[in-house]
Amino acid sequence: MKALRRHLDEVEESYFEHLTHALGFSLTLLWAALCCLVHAFLPFLCEKRGSQLIKGLHEKMVLDRKGLGRNLHPEQQSGDQAGNTGLV
Repeated sequence: MKALRRHLDEVEESYFEHLTHALGFSLTLLWAALCCLVHAFLPFLCEKRGSQLIKGLHEKMVLDRKGLGRNLHPEQQSGDQAGNTGLV
């Protein structure tokens, strides 16, 4: 129980807030994995969607939690369009 309480304190969330966020992240990861799987067999589909989903999760999980997301330029927050061409 100490490990659970410590983690919840670190992320400053209640148990149910953490549950909601973690489930949302896992469902987004599953969707991103499905997009990448479709893209593997049909390269003309889901060309960028998997990467966009992962970038969005990174912004929510890492940058926003550390307060860094608000310091990014608008083109970096939504994904750099010029640098996103090689992503799945």
